[in-house]
Amino acid sequence: MANKNFIFYNPNPKQRFHKDGKPYNWTECDCVVRAFSKALDLSWKKTYEMMCKVGMDNYTMPNSDKAIYIAATAADFRRVTYKAGERKPLKEWVKSHKKGTFLVRVSGHITAVIDGKIYDAWDCSDYCVTSYYER
Repeated sequence: MANKNFIFYNPNPKQRFHKDGKPYNWTECDCVVRAFSKALDLSWKKTYEMMCKVGMDNYTMPNSDKAIYIAATAADFRRVTYKAGERKPLKEWVKSHKKGTFLVRVSGHITAVIDGKIYDAWDCSDYCVTSYYER
């Protein structure tokens, strides 16, 4: 059953689509760029440049937790972290976060959630939320 809260979003200009309009499987590790791109309403390229600058200025990779924290707080997001027993699947989490812009961490991934909708290149709604940034 399709998740009504998931909206396909991939601003990467290299994303390809089948003739029927469905996207090819995406295997690039650019979730940080996609999530920030959606949350900040920036192009993929501008977002990539921003994250690379954060990484370079702080001697870390642009998709590291440190770079994510620095970029998110610079964009006026605040971080909320869950303990292991408090975590719930993203599809449940969005039910109580219907308004606002969020960068949501799930196991090994980050996605954008805006007004209760998950924007990503794949549906990660079955994964548990470990932390999130809210603006």
